[in-house]
Amino acid sequence: MTAWASAGNMTRAVSELGLTAVEQQRMLRNNNLITTSVMAEKDARAEEKADLDLKAADLRFKEIAADASKKAAKIAAAAAVVSLLGTVVNSTRPSGDSKKSGWADIVNGVGNVITKLLDISKANAELEAVEEDMKRLNIMRVGSDKAVQALNANPFI
Repeated sequence: MTAWASAGNMTRAVSELGLTAVEQQRMLRNNNLITTSVMAEKDARAEEKADLDLKAADLRFKEIAADASKKAAKIAAAAAVVSLLGTVVNSTRPSGDSKKSGWADIVNGVGNVITKLLDISKANAELEAVEEDMKRLNIMRVGSDKAVQALNANPFI
């Protein structure tokens, strides 16, 4: 083999090696893009999960507060009923007593009882709204968990 033939073979080998290197670089860039996008998706899903967990904790505190509000409204309604009964009993005193309750006091007591019953209704509605939000959030959390599991199940990452 002549020196020129060896040089030609060497040139072809280097050229093929260069083409192989370029193709490998292209494949690495493509793999890097895929990996980067999948990892970005994983990070986004992890942030979404953390955000949904914080929202769930917040809703749980709201649920506890609404339940306490409902209990307080029931106690206030019972106190209003007892106060109304006291007013009615006081109105049956003999007419010469200066501290005797009149019809205005009884009507005021009835209004107070009605107000407290409406407060119970309001507390019930608030508790139902929080529970509905919690159910909606739990559905979102399940969807997010399934998406994270799908990303984690990919064997090529």
